Amino acid sequence: MDAEITKLCSQIKERLEELQMPEFVLYACDYWGDLDEDVVEEKVEDSAGGLDFRFNSTDDYSGYSGTSAYIRKVKVKDGNVVFDIEVVYEDIDGGWESKGYYEDQTIYDVLNTCPEEMVIKGLNGVLEYALKENDYYDIIGLNKLD
Repeated sequence: MDAEITKLCSQIKERLEELQMPEFVLYACDYWGDLDEDVVEEKVEDSAGGLDFRFNSTDDYSGYSGTSAYIRKVKVKDGNVVFDIEVVYEDIDGGWESKGYYEDQTIYDVLNTCPEEMVIKGLNGVLEYALKENDYYDIIGLNKLD
């Protein structure tokens, strides 16, 4: 496995431990988990795709629709970082359909189905936008509401 991926997973694990949150939801304006939509949209104005909370994205032949593997949760289980991933089909008209929800996926599981460069981008998105205190997104605060 790529050394950068190992390093990013270690940083995610350390940050979750600092926050004392073994499970962390990646809220976005288009994904509010168990919270009220308005509460999430007030704190996070960007979509999961805009925040790079995904490990894969493919367009269909038209270039207007496609499928993405969105990271919905990051967890520490048995000392390792694992991911809940939802595969979503989206069309140009704003419609979407869940094609499957996969819990507790290891980084090895992810790398078996997703390109390494997109995995790195997704891990960086989690660290940059979700797990860092910043003025734009209060995803940490939303996780404390659960």
